[in-house]
Amino acid sequence: MFEYENEKVVISKSAIQTIVRLAIEEVKSVANFSKSINRNEKLYNLKISENVVSVNVFAAFYYGYNLKEEIEKLQDNIKNSIETMLGMEVDRVNVYVYDLIINQEH
Repeated sequence: MFEYENEKVVISKSAIQTIVRLAIEEVKSVANFSKSINRNEKLYNLKISENVVSVNVFAAFYYGYNLKEEIEKLQDNIKNSIETMLGMEVDRVNVYVYDLIINQEH
């Protein structure tokens, strides 16, 4: 929630989650994001306090990419998407790599 010209604007957690999911899907080196190892497992979570968002992402990447560069790209994409679309501050984007996927097309 934030104030805009004396009006309250409330952004639902679901809306922020959609922005995060789409930002993750834009990074081509992220593999199997739409499928979780365990159906009950969340592949990202948010902490929202006042006008500040923190994001944890659990992702597999395709083997062969420079992971350092791709993780930075993922972090920047999530941060920029939230800040640009919502005007909210992003405190941090933590990325946890749970697997590398070998795919001959990548």
